[in-house]
Amino acid sequence: EYYEKFVAERGDDPNLQAGLAAAHLRVGGILSMLGNHTRAVEEYGQGIHVLERLVAGETDVDKYRADLGTAYRRLGRDLSYVGRTDDSQDAFQKSISIGEKLAAENPKSLERQSELASAYGDFCTACLRTGHHDQTVPLAKKVIDISKALTVADPDNSDYLGSLAGAYNILGWSLEQNGNWDEVVNAYRKSCEILEELAAAESEILGRRHALAGSSHNLALALYEMGKWDEAEGFFRKAIQISEVLAAENPSVVKYRVFLANHWSDLSIVEKKMNKCDEALASLQKSIDIREEIARQQAGVATYQWMLATDYNNQGLMLWEMQSHDMASVSFQKARDI
Repeated sequence: EYYEKFVAERGDDPNLQAGLAAAHLRVGGILSMLGNHTRAVEEYGQGIHVLERLVAGETDVDKYRADLGTAYRRLGRDLSYVGRTDDSQDAFQKSISIGEKLAAENPKSLERQSELASAYGDFCTACLRTGHHDQTVPLAKKVIDISKALTVADPDNSDYLGSLAGAYNILGWSLEQNGNWDEVVNAYRKSCEILEELAAAESEILGRRHALAGSSHNLALALYEMGKWDEAEGFFRKAIQISEVLAAENPSVVKYRVFLANHWSDLSIVEKKMNKCDEALASLQKSIDIREEIARQQAGVATYQWMLATDYNNQGLMLWEMQSHDMASVSFQKARDI
């Protein structure tokens, strides 16, 4: 409101317009973190509208072009969360187009190279999430190449190391589609090794710990596929330990609780495979308890309802195999009701 008031009075001031755009992007980022992706999309859209006017009307526009590329990248990410896949792809393509031009025009600018890596990385992640796997491995390798070059150019910048860890995580996810689990595990291990170091050195940065939990979870899944169940269980429990602290410290941040529920739910699959049936049911129940709370608080988000229904269905399947048919029927009914 502060910026909107002054822009209305002095609409020709590019600094005020840039401030208004930045305010929209900040609000969008907060809403996205809180899990309100629909509202985040609206805020990013308003920021983009302002930035496009600035880019069209100013001669020295590199900063505005970079901000516009970032805005399109964030918009693409949140559009993918709300199921608007075509719009998401379009936004990412605009972000990448801007990023590639700026990186080519400024080859010695580490900032511009980093922005391009982020655009490739987020686009790759969105493609994986929405089932568009055909271009993900080349995209992930581009991010790795850029991130490696950045860490060489500025070895003291931990954000570049974080980007490299994220790139290895994305590469592992991309390689899963080919079923080469040795390569998948190798990529995830590299990600975890980097993130272990970063999380220990910068524990106050929540994103470091959250990323480590995510990579540990992915490594656990890959190990499970290779039949290494004991090691998989260990990495799931490591992910749980990290996410439990994050969720307790930040109860309003939905994604930490979503990740925690995911850890418990997937751990139950490993435990069941190891014939630890009681432990598997207990782990799944912990996931259900978390998802119940999220579903109540985020009643309008269908994804959270679907996750809860899936857990109840899996609980029913476990109970049925354990000959607890009456209890299984209750779980199946809950899944159907949702």
